[in-house]
Amino acid sequence: MRGLNVFLYSDVVYSLTPAHREMKRCVAILHNVSETVMKRRKLERENKMKCGTTDNNNSDSGEEPRFKAFLDILMELSELDPSLTEQQIKSEVDTIIVGGQETVASTIFFTLLMVGCKPRIQNKMYDEMRSIFGDSKRPVCKEDLSRMKYCEAVIYETLRLYPPVPGVMRYTDRDLQLKSCKVPKGTVCGINSWGAGRSARAWGPDAALYRPERWLSDTPPGNPAAFLAFSYGRRACIGKKYAMAILKTILAHCLRELEFVSQADNMQMKIDIALRPISGHLIQVRQRMDNEMKKE
Repeated sequence: MRGLNVFLYSDVVYSLTPAHREMKRCVAILHNVSETVMKRRKLERENKMKCGTTDNNNSDSGEEPRFKAFLDILMELSELDPSLTEQQIKSEVDTIIVGGQETVASTIFFTLLMVGCKPRIQNKMYDEMRSIFGDSKRPVCKEDLSRMKYCEAVIYETLRLYPPVPGVMRYTDRDLQLKSCKVPKGTVCGINSWGAGRSARAWGPDAALYRPERWLSDTPPGNPAAFLAFSYGRRACIGKKYAMAILKTILAHCLRELEFVSQADNMQMKIDIALRPISGHLIQVRQRMDNEMKKE
């Protein structure tokens, strides 16, 4: 709201509005979560150091763990480099909490809306899950993720048309010469992820169509720089693989157990922290029946 109202650009004016007080309350909730996580982890580390133990499963052998939690890495860096302050670590944790949860939740929502109004696509996803898991209800393992080719294509197609973050801001650190103009150093630029994903020049005449099959060809579809759901270049999202693993896992469990029916062809959107539908997105969730029960 503030970004679209030039009269609220001034910090002095904005601080006097109800919106500022609401924003402070919301930020306090987020900070409480990150501070609680940090305090708990810091206490655990201190206790482990006192006891002379480590976090890995091979503590007897003294081997370093293969993977470390992001927060542990930051805490270790702060011990080696005092310039990395606790406030900076908290800011990174805040980013992970917001960026790693809100975006995944939005993508799951839009994906279920899309497959709910396109039975053919939902059936293909279900058939793929059946080929991987059969009739079992076992958990998803790492090896399963690489086999979910069509599921991955559906996720990418959803992200292309409905990026959870429809636009980002970037600061130019040097002059940038484009075909039509020159962007001078120090300019703040708005990058339109929504528009790039729907560009007919980048994706072809069927750019507006929801067609997961475009991601299954041997050659990548469109211009790679036109797919901006995870941003692009050096500032691209570091959690892409993590997000894709979560999305595939959730969808696998949902589609094996449930069937979705939606009305999502005429959605109207609004830009909040993430992209959100405000109308035309009704969805029904039903217990899935196998083909034998359907025939009966």
